[in-house]
Amino acid sequence: MTEELNLTPTQTIIFFVVILLLLAYQLYKLSKETITIELPEQPKPKPAYNPNYGAYIQLAGKRYN
Repeated sequence: MTEELNLTPTQTIIFFVVILLLLAYQLYKLSKETITIELPEQPKPKPAYNPNYGAYIQLAGKRYN
C-alpha cells in the first residue's frame, strides 16, 4: 500500500493512526445509534395435555401390558 501511495514510513504511520481514529469514531457513533424495536407481547400457548397422560406413563414402564 505504501508503494502505491508513495508514502514515507513516517507518513504511513500517521496515515494508519488517522484511519484507526476514524474507525474508532465511526464504531463509537454506531454504538450510540442503536435502534430498539418493541415487539407486541405474544400470548403463551397453553399446552394441550391429554387427561390420560399419567396412565400412559404408568403402563409404558411395565414390560407386559
